[in-house]
Amino acid sequence: MKKIIISIIFFIYTISFAQISIKIHSLDEKKSPKMIITITNQTNEYYAVPFDKKRFKAYNLEEFCSDLNTLDYPHNFFAPVLIFKDPQNSMLMGSLIGNFHVDNLSKKNVKRIEREELKEKERILKWKNQNHFTNDTDAIRNLYINENLILLAPKEELNIEIEMDVYNIRRGNTYFYNYYVLANDKKYDLSI
Repeated sequence: MKKIIISIIFFIYTISFAQISIKIHSLDEKKSPKMIITITNQTNEYYAVPFDKKRFKAYNLEEFCSDLNTLDYPHNFFAPVLIFKDPQNSMLMGSLIGNFHVDNLSKKNVKRIEREELKEKERILKWKNQNHFTNDTDAIRNLYINENLILLAPKEELNIEIEMDVYNIRRGNTYFYNYYVLANDKKYDLSI
């Protein structure tokens, strides 16, 4: 009996006194697809938290584990995951994958995408040279970690605003995107 009581007290203590608190809410459910994520350091210590502040990623059961050895892997590792559930049958909804066909894009959009890709390559090369990396793979990974590491001072609260477009969830810097097929006038459970 004593072991059970100690286990329960330990469980309650760890839940009650978490070091990092994360709260999520929308700006205005009807007008804005933006979500506010509030991350709070509840301790007197400094913390570093890996968190992608720019985007969400979609839920894909097949892509549960990441292949860290390839740069072709399109996921943003530290991005919060959108998970929709149909409350009628309790099934998790997987996202679908689409791509932007270059043939269907206007010349203006193709030029814009090419400029963005060139700008990204220049940024990675600059980072690689500044930090003395010998290969692009290490430079890209290090840059992603560096850009998505939140440093929290004691008792600091940080609000992050991320747009949530369930029909266009970009898969990294690729031509691919994820999307969810949701029925109009139907309610879904959303977990982030």
